[in-house]
Amino acid sequence: MGGIARGSLELEPVDARELLQHAARRQRLLRGDDAQIDVNVDADVRLVADRHLVGVALTNLLDNAFRYGRPPVTLTADTRGSAVTIRVNDDGPGFPTEFMERAFDPFTRVDSARTSRGTGIGLAIVQDVMRAHHGQASIEPDSSIVLTFPLDVAE
Repeated sequence: MGGIARGSLELEPVDARELLQHAARRQRLLRGDDAQIDVNVDADVRLVADRHLVGVALTNLLDNAFRYGRPPVTLTADTRGSAVTIRVNDDGPGFPTEFMERAFDPFTRVDSARTSRGTGIGLAIVQDVMRAHHGQASIEPDSSIVLTFPLDVAE
């Protein structure tokens, strides 16, 4: 991917609960009210971020969770040390081990997903958004996607 220029970000203080609830509402509008999304945010979790770009990243992650995983989907946010972490988790089978190393590479898809629609750039976009925020996207052993935002980001 070409990358997102850090200078093009519109950084502002963002309430994590509001951000995740907005992403969940948008998915429910797209998928119907029966889209099972739980939002769990520790009190007063805030990050400095470009609200729109983080929303794009969350939309990509939720789309993947509903397309390849199983509901319910859980969005969580908390502060850990010097970072805010946002997790997206579902009850699906998770990522194959051999895919996890290259999951964020552009145009990479799990072989079983190649017959479905999609281009394999969703996770690469997520990674670009996180790099622009001096953060990172990663996959945990339980197949949660974790977005880590440093707290010491200069606006």
